[in-house]
Amino acid sequence: MKYEDPGRVSFAVAISAREQNRIQELPIILISVALYEENPELASSYCLSLVTHENENVRGNALLGLGHIARRFGQLPPEAMTAIFSGLNDNSECVRGQASSAAGDVQQFIG
Repeated sequence: MKYEDPGRVSFAVAISAREQNRIQELPIILISVALYEENPELASSYCLSLVTHENENVRGNALLGLGHIARRFGQLPPEAMTAIFSGLNDNSECVRGQASSAAGDVQQFIG
């Protein structure tokens, strides 16, 4: 897997993508919000709003985004921790892998 920077996406674009359920864009937008949004509560809230999405790539990147937020800010709301640990039991292997990565970030950067 090759890492590609998703670039900064405005929060208005992120909200629009979520409202319009643009499944092809949401996985990248989630990572952008997690990496670039300066308000950790706003970034966490956005990711949390998509952790139960029907699409596994969206769900997985929502969880991975929470891991990025933990790394960047050293904090997450309690419901984010619950979502990450729930993701470890998701039916999708993709989601479980992203949840595992997020759990590792939480362990390393929050404890």
